[in-house]
Amino acid sequence: MYYTHCKGDARETAAGLKPGQFDFVCAVGGDGTVSEVAAGLYLGGSGIPMAIIAAGTSNDFSTSLGLPKMPEDIARMLLAGRSVTMDLGIINDTYFYGEAAGGGLGEVAHSTPADKKSRFGYLAYLSGGLKKYGNLKLDTVPLVYEIDGVEEEFDTFCFTITNARRAGGFNLIAPGAKINDGVMDLCIIKKVARLEVLPALMQVNAGEHADNNKWFEYRQVRNLRVRTKNEGDQFVLDIDGEDAGNLPLDFKIVPAAIKLIVPPSPSEADSVIS
Repeated sequence: MYYTHCKGDARETAAGLKPGQFDFVCAVGGDGTVSEVAAGLYLGGSGIPMAIIAAGTSNDFSTSLGLPKMPEDIARMLLAGRSVTMDLGIINDTYFYGEAAGGGLGEVAHSTPADKKSRFGYLAYLSGGLKKYGNLKLDTVPLVYEIDGVEEEFDTFCFTITNARRAGGFNLIAPGAKINDGVMDLCIIKKVARLEVLPALMQVNAGEHADNNKWFEYRQVRNLRVRTKNEGDQFVLDIDGEDAGNLPLDFKIVPAAIKLIVPPSPSEADSVIS
C-alpha cells in the first residue's frame, strides 16, 4: 500500500516498479491519480497491468467501461485477471489516459474548489457549471486545428480529446471511442446561440451530435496541434481533471501503451474495446 503525498508521487512510484514485481497495480483515486499511475507504468516499462478503483469526483472513464464499484465485484474482476491493452495520449509532455479538455468544460473542472469535490462529488461540477453558465457567456475563440496534418479553423467554445465515450459528465460525448483503437476522439463545440444551448447539450449527452456540423466537429485523431488564431487570446486546458495551463497544445497517441484489467467478458467494457 502506498499513499501519495504530492503531485508526481504516483507516477514516480509506478515508474520504479520492475517486471514481475507485482501481478497488478490498483490505482485508487480520481482521474489525476489514475493518470499518473498509467503514465508511470508506461514510462517504467514494467508491463504490470493496472486496475482502477474509482474514488474521484465524476469517474468518467471507469463509468464508460462499467468498471465495478462494490468491493465484491472489484475482487472478482481482479481474480479473473482479464487485461487488455490501452492507449495513452500525450499533450505537451503530459501523459493522460482519459480526457483532455479546452475551454468551458475545463474551466468548470479546475475552478471547482477541492473541498466541494470531496464532499459533493459530481454535484460539485454540476453546481459549478450552473453557476458559471447562469450568466451564459457563450463567447468563442478562433482556434487553428492541425488534425493529422490538415489545418482547419473553428470558432470554438470548448473541445475535448477523449479515450472513452464519457467525458465532462456527458454520457456519450465520444460515441465512437474505444480505449485501444490507436486514435482518440476529438469533439469541438462551436458557436451556439443562447436558445440552442439546451438542445445542443442534450444531443451531446445522447451521442447524437457526431453528424451535426452546425454546432459540432467530431473527428478521430492520431496527431493534433491546436493554437489560438489571434495573439493574446487565452484558452484554458485541463488534462484528466488537472489544470494544464493554456494553448497551444501538441497531442499524439501512444498506442497499446499499458495493460488495463477489465471485468470478465461479457461485460459493458467490451463495447469500448477493439
